[in-house]
Amino acid sequence: MTWLILRRHPPGASAIDYHGAVKRAVPALVVLFVIAGCGDDGGAAIDSGVASTDAGADASSAPAAPMPPALARLQPCPAGWRELTHDDGFVVCEPWPVAGRGECEAGAAHYPGTPACVVLGPECPADGMPADLPMGRPVLFVRAGAPGGDGTVAAPYGTIAAATAVAVPGSVIALAVGEYEEEVSLGAGVALVGACVTGTVVTAATPRTDRGVINPDGADVEVRNLTIGPSPRPGLWIVGEGFSAVVTDLAIDGTQIVGISVERGAHLDADRLTVRNVENPSLMTLGRALNVEVGATATVRHLDARRNVEFGVAALTGGQLHLEDSVVAGTRAPGPGVNGGPGLAVFTGGHITAERVVVEDNQQVGILCFDEGSTAELSDTVVRRVEPWGDRGMGRALDVEDGALLSCRRCLLTEAHEISVGAGAATLVLEDVLIERVFPDAMGGLGAGMAVQTGATATLDRVAILDVEDFGIAVGESELTANDLVIRRVAPQRRGQVNGRALDFQDGATVTIRRFAASDLYEAGIVISGTGTDVVMEDVVFERVRSRPDGFRGDGFVVQDAASAVLSRVRVQDVHEAAVIVNGDATLFASDIVIREVAAQDCADSSCSAYPGGHGIGAYGARVVVNRFVIEEVDLCGLHVAAEGEFLLDDGVVRGAVIGACVQSDAQDIGDLGRSVDFVDNGTNLEATMLPVPDPLPSTD
Repeated sequence: MTWLILRRHPPGASAIDYHGAVKRAVPALVVLFVIAGCGDDGGAAIDSGVASTDAGADASSAPAAPMPPALARLQPCPAGWRELTHDDGFVVCEPWPVAGRGECEAGAAHYPGTPACVVLGPECPADGMPADLPMGRPVLFVRAGAPGGDGTVAAPYGTIAAATAVAVPGSVIALAVGEYEEEVSLGAGVALVGACVTGTVVTAATPRTDRGVINPDGADVEVRNLTIGPSPRPGLWIVGEGFSAVVTDLAIDGTQIVGISVERGAHLDADRLTVRNVENPSLMTLGRALNVEVGATATVRHLDARRNVEFGVAALTGGQLHLEDSVVAGTRAPGPGVNGGPGLAVFTGGHITAERVVVEDNQQVGILCFDEGSTAELSDTVVRRVEPWGDRGMGRALDVEDGALLSCRRCLLTEAHEISVGAGAATLVLEDVLIERVFPDAMGGLGAGMAVQTGATATLDRVAILDVEDFGIAVGESELTANDLVIRRVAPQRRGQVNGRALDFQDGATVTIRRFAASDLYEAGIVISGTGTDVVMEDVVFERVRSRPDGFRGDGFVVQDAASAVLSRVRVQDVHEAAVIVNGDATLFASDIVIREVAAQDCADSSCSAYPGGHGIGAYGARVVVNRFVIEEVDLCGLHVAAEGEFLLDDGVVRGAVIGACVQSDAQDIGDLGRSVDFVDNGTNLEATMLPVPDPLPSTD
């Protein structure tokens, strides 16, 4: 007996056209009844129009199974970092001991990979004079406030200026324990050595923006074992072509504008530094720990930069910085409504390479790279706890914009706000990266893993995105290539209680993904939409897509609005409404696809009882080409075609559905269904229905 599934259309919608799709049900019914012939009760059973193999073995060849993605490999861990097994099976590298990052006293620092705070330099000597001075070099001794003197240990100079006035290349100026309030200029080849970091403090009382407290004014200057204390000017100022300094065991606390600035072709080689509490004067917004610009270069190992303002560390205008074994933490914007707070910033053609670096508890962006020619190359890097900034509440781990390039290898990005990784009109490369725990913006939206937009190019290898909101990755007007991608647990956005998608591709995106697995999602696993959006995916698994909190949707793949998708070796399991939806002049070419356990929407017993869904593949005003497929355990239709949609199928099985194929499209060749599909153990193999067509899903903002 032929039976029609009659559904009430939603209030206010046309019986012919609701949810934006025209139902050409009557012509479809005419075709189906002609094929069906006459039944015993006068209402023909149209199963006869399809070769029924309910009692026989499947004639189809089994679809090839998808290959699983390789997990992100963050190990081997750097020396001193702890290897931890993540709940999801990943192994991550923790730079701090169990007690966490230490809050160190003055003159001490906690560097990644060290068990506790490390005291900089030697202990203060009993006689107050520096020990272990370089051999074979002239030494000029200075003790703050000493009367007269000739620079000997017995009669030291009373000021640093007195020593620099007579110093020659190779001279060592040895500072006794004490406080020195003066601007210091060091000529080429001169070394300034303090007795100890905490006991030897140099400050300057007069405000300056163009000179520092200590100024290497030539090549091969050395500075070590001292503190630059609170001063209304920069701390260490290395500015000038050919100027260079080797700096070790230096603490800078409470200077203004910048702790260390290297500019105009100068060079810095530094190890074991702390730069803290750099302030911005009232007329300026700068308060950086380290600044490298205008063709300068710097190599810095073991930097502890905390509680600075605007940018923690910056490379710009051709400046090049290599940073190792360092932490940048607690950077803040200069004030309410004033932009700033990133830990590392690269712009206007600057360049940073960072190895074994921790960037945490900063504001707005952990690592920011923008402008044509700017590059940031990161490895073994942790970006953690990025605090939101501004009305929107942006707090990204990584952000690359406007022609810049950012690469991150073996990186852990955790506890960001709004979006963890953003790329706009720029190049992004991620390799062995774990992105997790992203929180919403200030308005309760987003909380997403990654956004690639406005002409950006992103290349991902072995990347995992866990415990985010709204979407895992969104791509618009951009190109994404990904290998070995894992996305797990994407919740709906809190503000609108919508989305929860693993992937969203729109507005002409070009995407190639190989080996991908996603699970525990909401609304849809992936949405592909828009003219020019072209997606190729191989070896794909979607599992456990739930309906939204309002009970609607829960689809696997949605291809819509003239987009195109090519899928190979795909498994979709435990979803709602439909495993695959193709509508709005979109096209899908798929091979080796297995669909299991498609339930109705959660609202099937209430607000969507008239259109519950539960379909394997739906073609609505679209062409769907599928080769080698299995659809089983679906609540309603294994195949659903309507609104002039068309299936071109080969070598398929539909098993255990209420209806094997639900057809309401003039464009569909019914005979092709019989030739190309085995219908096994279905309630009815083929029916003409009056089923509604799902709405297109809106793209993410």
